[in-house]
Amino acid sequence: GSSDRFGRFRPLDPPTPAMSCHVVVIRHGERMDEADREQWRRIRTPLNMHDAPLTEEGWRQGTVVGRKLNGILEQCFGSTRPPLVVCSSPAARAMSTAAAVAEQLRAPSVTPVYVLNCCAAAQTCGVTGEGICGRPSDEMMANWTAKLTCWPPIGDPRRANELFRKRHGFVLAVAELAAEQPLGTVLVVVTHREGIWELCDHIGIKASTKYCSDTYCKYDFAAKTLTRWSPEVAAEAAPAPAKTPGGDAALRFTTPPPPDRRSSAPDRRSRLGAPWQLAGQLRDGGPDNKMAAAAAPCTVALTDVLACGEGLVVLDRRGRGGFGATLLWKTPGVRGIWIEGGAIPDGEQVALLSAPQPSESDGDFVLVRAADGRQGWTKVANISLPSSS
Repeated sequence: GSSDRFGRFRPLDPPTPAMSCHVVVIRHGERMDEADREQWRRIRTPLNMHDAPLTEEGWRQGTVVGRKLNGILEQCFGSTRPPLVVCSSPAARAMSTAAAVAEQLRAPSVTPVYVLNCCAAAQTCGVTGEGICGRPSDEMMANWTAKLTCWPPIGDPRRANELFRKRHGFVLAVAELAAEQPLGTVLVVVTHREGIWELCDHIGIKASTKYCSDTYCKYDFAAKTLTRWSPEVAAEAAPAPAKTPGGDAALRFTTPPPPDRRSSAPDRRSRLGAPWQLAGQLRDGGPDNKMAAAAAPCTVALTDVLACGEGLVVLDRRGRGGFGATLLWKTPGVRGIWIEGGAIPDGEQVALLSAPQPSESDGDFVLVRAADGRQGWTKVANISLPSSS
């Protein structure tokens, strides 16, 4: 056999391929600049100012999600596990997380890929901008069991920067990376929340921003599409494993919802009433959604609607900056890249599509969709509830 640019050994007799590539997208673990600001200030330099390292807790988080994924693959594929490739953003925190995951999966290598560095800083300054990322040091790699496949990272930096300016550009990047894999491969991608938000919106699930959150999708080689993958369905089709403590529920795996949705969302929805139901009309672009929305009184708290991540809200800058309209952001925290179509005037009702998500430097954002179908992010500070009058 031989090895390719992903450090993957190609056997002479590969397993029977499927017509898809399963993709697992993982957010990096805890980063030092968010966990220990004083220590970060001590080690920060112009060369790493946008490349905070992983903390010890972040490594533990990567180990936990790697162990979880290992169990999922065993449940889905049994002893005939498909070929495995681990790719990562070249940012230090992502590479270290990928190494922790790879160790649990017994993957031999980690491949850095330019286009996976979709963090706000890389989207603003470019993937090769100063302080964005640098070659992992020997000290950083001292405890890795996986090898670094290459440096510099694979891919065209200019292509990566172009994709970041496109709607769902990260989705296209993941699809292109998956299309390069042999049929039947499991591709593990370690990246940043900004790209994961786009991916989750594309496949129609709620995004989690917790460290080492895991999202599952599948690339179809024939249709050239990236869709949601439910590992629990594959696990049910696989040969039945031995019983484990906890019964059948312990054998099911899926992408978990954000913690605040697991118990509180149903109760919040039951209290939201008409405004929450009308958000579905607005989301679907019904012809009478504006009239219906205007007729519905609002009797719930904004905090409830925001926590639920679904409902009818109003854009309102409240006079900040002297503007009476709001531009929608393509990516939270990345200034200058706006959703096309111009600003949305104060007072316009929009459908809320997500709970608040933190950005690196501009506070919390929510994803919204206007009545004309435009969809993008806005600051939580620009959100209010429809008037009850």
